[in-house]
This record gives sequence, C-alpha cells and structure tokens, in this order.
Amino acid sequence: MSFIEKIGESIGGVAFGIGAVFAAPLLAKMARPAAKELIKGGLYLTEKTKEYIAESSEELADLVAEAQAEMEEGSKQASDKESSQS
Repeated sequence: MSFIEKIGESIGGVAFGIGAVFAAPLLAKMARPAAKELIKGGLYLTEKTKEYIAESSEELADLVAEAQAEMEEGSKQASDKESSQS
C-alpha cells in the first residue's frame, strides 16, 4: 500500500469521524420520539399483562373454591351415608 493510499484512508476516517460528531445530535433528536413510543408500548404491554394475570388468578381461585366445595359436599354425603347405614 502506498503512502498516498494510506493518506486517503486516513482522510476518509477523519471525515467519517467529523460527520459522526455532527450527525449524532441530529440522530438523537430523531431517535427520541421513537424511543418514547417504544417505552409507551412497553408500559401498555405491562399494564395489559397485569390485567391478564389478575383475571387468570381470580378464575383460578374460583375453580379452587368450587373444587373444595364439591369435595366437602362429597365428604358430607359419604358421612351421611355411613350414619344412615349404622
């Protein structure tokens, strides 16, 4: 690689660095609204997930209560049968 090619690459690298310095604030301003939208979407999903979990927990608690009531009713009927047979 010749000296001229090395200088050309160095100038290209410097130009890229200077461009990045000037472009960074512009890109940051452009990215801010997108970042806020992503955060809002995450908050929305978090809220909906909490609601889903609360509803699911309530349904599960109802099922457990129904199963316990049926078990108690079954036990009561079994003991009533034993009492009537004695």
